[in-house]
Amino acid sequence: MTSNFTRSNERQAHQALLLVLAMALAVSAVGCASLRATQSLDRGQKLLADGQVELALTRLENACQQNPGDWLARNACGWAAIAAGQLDLAATHFLAVIDAPGSGRLLQREAWNGLATVRYQQGAWSEVLPLLDQSLEVWPGWLAGRAMAGWTAFYLEDFSKAQHHFQNLLWRAPNSSEARRGLGLIAYRTGEFAVARKQLNSALRYAPSFYRPQIHIELGWNEFYQDEWDRAAVFFQRALSLDSALAEAHVGVGWCAVRQGKLDEAGAAFRAALTLVPDYPSALAGLASLGEQP
Repeated sequence: MTSNFTRSNERQAHQALLLVLAMALAVSAVGCASLRATQSLDRGQKLLADGQVELALTRLENACQQNPGDWLARNACGWAAIAAGQLDLAATHFLAVIDAPGSGRLLQREAWNGLATVRYQQGAWSEVLPLLDQSLEVWPGWLAGRAMAGWTAFYLEDFSKAQHHFQNLLWRAPNSSEARRGLGLIAYRTGEFAVARKQLNSALRYAPSFYRPQIHIELGWNEFYQDEWDRAAVFFQRALSLDSALAEAHVGVGWCAVRQGKLDEAGAAFRAALTLVPDYPSALAGLASLGEQP
């Protein structure tokens, strides 16, 4: 049995935040261009403000076609493409700005930020850190970039660098649940369970609602690996009270029940997890430990 702090969980947890970031930066970038914008740029701005991402992207693409050398429009189109989930298209626009000798340092910095965001969402971790390092060198206060750098280093198991970025983020944003959660998971991975408990509980106080179930799960595993099965089960149940479709929380309940000798409860929990994710390895392993078949 292994812990379930997976890369896919982290990426899903960040997807909503990155979408909001992309929308905000797209609107901002279009706003900067509005002094010399075409009609398509103006319409794209209004559509983005209304949340009509696909229509906005179409308008912005038209603007880029009308004036391929408008690097402000290119950056705006890149961020709109991220918001629309078209990552390859976004990368094309950002790379055009980066490679253009006349685009200017500020626009190139924005394009580096955009390209780093694209590579982060694509999970290209080895490419992300150099991009983020370059962006953060000229824009150290880019909080979303700082968080991405922390998580990227965490996925690469460079915990020292991850800790540096999360501590920097916490210094710049004292109420950041992202920074506290990152520091908590580093402590968990390095066996500092008491520190992990403190940081994750602190993250929970500041976390937006969509983050809270996952933090409860992480607190559950932190207690589980200290053989605190009663406390672990409470955290897993709290996660399920917020979202009953969390297969990982059902698995956590199941393994706690195994350790407590509640074998019927354990089997039910593992089967509930498999109903949600049919090939869940830890749930299958749990049933196998009970001598049951899925």
